[in-house]
Amino acid sequence: MNHYEFIHLSDLHLGKTSVERRRIVTLFAHIAKHLPNRPVLITGDLTESAKDSQFKGMEQLVTSLAATNPVLCMPGNHDYAWHGFAFDSGAWDKWVKYLGSPMGWPSPEPGPWMGGALPTSPFEGLGFRQVGDCLLIGIDSGDPGNKVHTAKGYISQELANALRAYLDAHPAKVRIALLHHHPITWKSLFTGLVGRDRLIAALRGRCEVLLFGHHHEAGIWHDTDGIPLMCASHKSTDYISGRCLMYGLLTVDTGAEPPCNYRMVLAQ
Repeated sequence: MNHYEFIHLSDLHLGKTSVERRRIVTLFAHIAKHLPNRPVLITGDLTESAKDSQFKGMEQLVTSLAATNPVLCMPGNHDYAWHGFAFDSGAWDKWVKYLGSPMGWPSPEPGPWMGGALPTSPFEGLGFRQVGDCLLIGIDSGDPGNKVHTAKGYISQELANALRAYLDAHPAKVRIALLHHHPITWKSLFTGLVGRDRLIAALRGRCEVLLFGHHHEAGIWHDTDGIPLMCASHKSTDYISGRCLMYGLLTVDTGAEPPCNYRMVLAQ
């Protein structure tokens, strides 16, 4: 039996107010001190409005955390748009300039924080990284082409087909999928994920864990839509109770039943 731990953050929203930066520093310092070497998975909305200054600030913060913890950052709708709604056609270029290519999918620069060369992505908007017996699959639901309302996110049939094929090729791994948009409360008029059914059809029976954020509400679902474990992060820079910051901790124990568990950890 092998044991793995992954830290899950989401919706940091650097630049929204002065509070976010201070709390990111607190979270990252706690993680570096108490859980070094565990991969940190950030499922989108690292910035508030996809500004150069915000991306530059996130680069500095993530680089400091990467001294102790591998980091993977997925884009969210706020990383593609002003306040998450007004699409910025230059946002992807800013992301790549400061944060590199998430999970190794095609772009001029590789993601710099997981260590070593990233594998070649089988499809743009889809990437992966192996950590022992675990396979991390990044899915860009942030709608970089602005095909629909950017806050909703978008999963194309082509991306879903590539995702399905890639998962089918790795049945022996514990497959952990990451994206920003929320696939459970998906009927929201302004934030419901377009292509949600395509995504779930590709993941059903092929994925052990799905991690996401977007709605700023923590949640855990077991055996839903053919996926054993789905976990939503709250806005990690918000207090959950009183003046307490918390983050998600995903544990994987190969050979155990169930192999994957998720809990909240107090960052104090």
